[in-house]
Amino acid sequence: MDIKINSAGKVRCAPDWHWEPRLIDYDLWVVLDGAGDFYVEGESRNYRLGPGDCFLLRPGDKCLGDTDTDSPLLVVYAHFEFGNKPEIIPALHRKIGNLPLFSGLLERLVLRYMDGKNLEAADWLKVILHEMNAQDALVEKSKPEQDPIRCAIENLKAEILEYPEKKYSIKEISAQTFCCRDHFSRIFKEISGLSFRDFLMSVRMERAKYLLSATESRVGRIASLCGYRDIYLFSRQFKLKTGFSPLGFRRRSKDSVFSSALNRHH
Repeated sequence: MDIKINSAGKVRCAPDWHWEPRLIDYDLWVVLDGAGDFYVEGESRNYRLGPGDCFLLRPGDKCLGDTDTDSPLLVVYAHFEFGNKPEIIPALHRKIGNLPLFSGLLERLVLRYMDGKNLEAADWLKVILHEMNAQDALVEKSKPEQDPIRCAIENLKAEILEYPEKKYSIKEISAQTFCCRDHFSRIFKEISGLSFRDFLMSVRMERAKYLLSATESRVGRIASLCGYRDIYLFSRQFKLKTGFSPLGFRRRSKDSVFSSALNRHH
């Protein structure tokens, strides 16, 4: 795979940021923090942006993007061209499951490009595209059969990964599939390996760990972004899961090489 990177960087959008390009090359565009809205012409949906939203935009794509004024987007981008177009190109959009790991790859790409090491930056971009293709393949492989309960559970899991801050009621969701709550819960654990409550908490804690290590947002704000109205409940559950208070975890994360690299480029 031959790749030429035209530009790459990491930027915090201004509160009044508005983006309406017609792309002339490929653009890897990943949200690390903040919130906003995004639309690609020809797509049937609007995207409500949050940490982990990852797009591979194509030449000719016309986009429309806005950021929330009270939570501006922090994004990494890489404009590039293929020398020889590969047979498989990642899908337009995915929600990154392991955002800290993926952010580390993006950070290396941007650092190499900023240091003028374009060939090394292109190598990191190849690794990232490979990971995106692998994730797309897993998503396709794991699509459930047309069992309404299993479909509902897979949709619920995807929604939780994308919007962990929402309030979820397993009673209401199970009622929509015309099955009892206990049966729905058993199938959920069979598919996920975790109970509904543990799965939701795990996703929320992973988002909290990322936001604490990669942003300077206040703990109360992070609690809200993770679906907690009570900061004290959030702090108790976070310490129960990680062994650290939220601020203790943030201090600890700043000692890591990855967090130090992020902080140098905020």
